[in-house]
Amino acid sequence: MPVKRSNEIKGQHVREAKRLLSLGYQPSAVALRLERFGISRATSFRDVALASTQMDSENMELDVDTAPTPMLEQRDAMLRDLEQAWMEASAQHNVSELMQLSRAFERLHRMGGNQSQKY
Repeated sequence: MPVKRSNEIKGQHVREAKRLLSLGYQPSAVALRLERFGISRATSFRDVALASTQMDSENMELDVDTAPTPMLEQRDAMLRDLEQAWMEASAQHNVSELMQLSRAFERLHRMGGNQSQKY
């Protein structure tokens, strides 16, 4: 029988979902990422839905005419996220994950050159 998460743990998962959603990731990708915390697929989708609802309520002045994020800005956000995951895998000495992340990092970096070193 699964153990119920504490409110603190659930809050951490929802905050992580909000962070990833704000970077422009699709909800399904965010839910998949949350499953790494050992929660079920259904729970991860509920956390993403809750994060999305909270973000909507926090941003009531959203402009519906806002242009979508340009591809290079999305790429830079993904590079930042990959860099964080790479540092975590490095700290854990997870060689197979480091190799996968390095390949993903290279592919993203080739999507248009490095526009900014600020990530």
